[in-house]
Amino acid sequence: MTIVGRSVGAVRVHAAESAHPAEQAPEHLLELLGSAEVVLDALEHARHQLLELWVLGKLFLEAAQLAHELFHLHFLCHLHEHRL
Repeated sequence: MTIVGRSVGAVRVHAAESAHPAEQAPEHLLELLGSAEVVLDALEHARHQLLELWVLGKLFLEAAQLAHELFHLHFLCHLHEHRL
């Protein structure tokens, strides 16, 4: 447990010592933006797939509802033909 604490402390000291100079800040920001773009692309792809699934589910529901309504219409026509 102590070894982990010392390792984390060493990383913190190293991070503080290796702060980016002003000329490296724009390059670092571009790297961060590139990483953010990769994440956003993945999220956009997932959103697109969810949208397709939602539309597909909606179509299945509409088809099932239409079949249900046609069954009732056929049933009502049958009742009307036989004057029930």
